[in-house]
Amino acid sequence: LGKQFRRMTEQYPFICHGLSLSLGSPDPLDLDLLAALKQFFRQHQIRLYSEHLSYCSAGGHLYDLLPMPFTSAAARYVAGRIRQVQDILQQQLVIENVSYYATPGQDMSELDFTLEVLQQADCGLLLDVNNVYVNHINHGSDPYAFIQAMPPERVRYLHVAGHYAQADDLL
Repeated sequence: LGKQFRRMTEQYPFICHGLSLSLGSPDPLDLDLLAALKQFFRQHQIRLYSEHLSYCSAGGHLYDLLPMPFTSAAARYVAGRIRQVQDILQQQLVIENVSYYATPGQDMSELDFTLEVLQQADCGLLLDVNNVYVNHINHGSDPYAFIQAMPPERVRYLHVAGHYAQADDLL
């Protein structure tokens, strides 16, 4: 299977999308995972690597992608971790905007938070259009304003996935 995959990555450009870096976590970054990713990316000429602008660990794996609090301090914190990941991988990281159900301690909008992280971390963006729509329904945000405000030079690719409609006003 490994040889078949290698033949594919030699013939076609590949990108990878992760679920486990837990960029916003209070836990230390998983340096063993990052070393393995770096080796894998080099071996298979992986063009881009994207991860969620969220966290999934805090003293153990939480098995869910939880949103960052939209605060200036959180933006600085996660941007620093993204820069550290980029230094280790020696390539730009692409972050994905996430859907969220609550915004505890929020002192800035999702839009301002995302823009601040992109600027401070000097990273790319995986623009998840479905997540923008879900956040619009769940929180009343303006999806058009969010998408139009994203710097086009940072958008590396778009992502459209589905969602589950719990109610008319909860996706």
